[in-house]
Amino acid sequence: MKQGLKKALAVVLPIVTTAMVLGGCKGATASVSSDSGSPADSVGTAAGEETKSGATALGFAWWGNQPRNEATQKAIDIFNQQNPDLTVSTQFFLWDDYWNKMATSAAGKSLPDVIQMDYSYIKQYTDKGQLLDLTPYVENGMLDVSDIDDNILEMGKLNGGIYGIASGVNGPALFYNKTLLDNLGIKLEDNMTLDDFIAIAKQVKAESGYSANLIDLYSLYIDQYTRARDIMIQGQKLGGDSAEDYLPYFQLERESVEEGWQLSPDIATAGNSIEQDPMVYGSSPETMSWCKINGSNLLAAYQSAAQEGIQIGMTTVPSENPKKSNYLKPSMLFSISATTRNPEEAVKLLNYLINSSDFYSIMLADRGIPASAKIAAEIQTKLSKEDQTVTDYVNQVVTPNCSPLGAPNEDGYNEQADLLRKIDQKVQYGEMTPQEAAEEYFTKGNEIFAEAAKKAEKSK
Repeated sequence: MKQGLKKALAVVLPIVTTAMVLGGCKGATASVSSDSGSPADSVGTAAGEETKSGATALGFAWWGNQPRNEATQKAIDIFNQQNPDLTVSTQFFLWDDYWNKMATSAAGKSLPDVIQMDYSYIKQYTDKGQLLDLTPYVENGMLDVSDIDDNILEMGKLNGGIYGIASGVNGPALFYNKTLLDNLGIKLEDNMTLDDFIAIAKQVKAESGYSANLIDLYSLYIDQYTRARDIMIQGQKLGGDSAEDYLPYFQLERESVEEGWQLSPDIATAGNSIEQDPMVYGSSPETMSWCKINGSNLLAAYQSAAQEGIQIGMTTVPSENPKKSNYLKPSMLFSISATTRNPEEAVKLLNYLINSSDFYSIMLADRGIPASAKIAAEIQTKLSKEDQTVTDYVNQVVTPNCSPLGAPNEDGYNEQADLLRKIDQKVQYGEMTPQEAAEEYFTKGNEIFAEAAKKAEKSK
């Protein structure tokens, strides 16, 4: 990292605080960012092909909500104008659709040249040889990481190489309808306990008819639960000694529905994009929630999608142990496909995505507080009220009270997560008891990991 950078940034932006604490918060398997958006409106030219004009074509894919899609496309249009010898074609998808598409493309060795990567997937893609090691391009200076703190750069290092560059950092957050709670005279405190949250959720339900949405389609709350109890997934094995370790989670899930303060599962699972999320979409208290868990960088997206006159607030996710449950992670990373036929051109695009003032003057903090300290300083005065709130949240709330992030997810994680989603829905619908759910999750979850480990061993 450049000498004097920390001193300069101490004046213009507290991003260094984040980077420094990442050293202490670095190191639970997590995927907070399930922000989803619109299906792909544009499908990229096959990687490495040349356009009719003779320019080299590159493919770039990401997941995101509609504002991100539009802003990113605008920024890529600028890159295309600045580089007449290159033409970048884009693809963007909903979160689930994105990973299904990437899995299919990876299997066919046709991944786009540059892809938006998540911390929960990077190890799986790296272990399968699907991502390009960026180390040579960092060493020869083609990929400039001089303004990125070593702790943030470390997030993309695996197996002795660099396989992703973080776009920025974020943390888990509970978004909520602040206007509703203000009208009820309720104030949410940072680092609230689970018991405090449940009491508030019951009060909100009784006084307004709005339900909470603590355990939804993406089962994000399991992360806070396992971290608080020190039973996080370890490699390819569920944490804990037995199914009993997970019983309280499923009991909470069932009781929340029975007691009426958790949103009905048929509504909670109805929308898979921010614009359709029950916190911002709906016509009555019966069809809406007052809160939602997601990555902190999405505050502006939720505010943009909120109904007129509604202010969205943000605080920490309730937990039995807030400090253990809080962490910082790369909001997302950028990686290059190992099958790209134009690695140097792909690196040029990647360099633009992490270091360009043109890119971030449009994107601002949409992908988290920028990893480049120089860029973070440049955009400070341009940040919206929501993005400044996110910056303060990360630096002043999460950073001082967080725990290590942990290793990226291994093969089998996604199948395990799919299993949990199905079990969650059965519990909420009353089709499975909490005890049955705990036993099935612990048994089948570990079986999934064991099978994935066997397959990985055979492929070596």
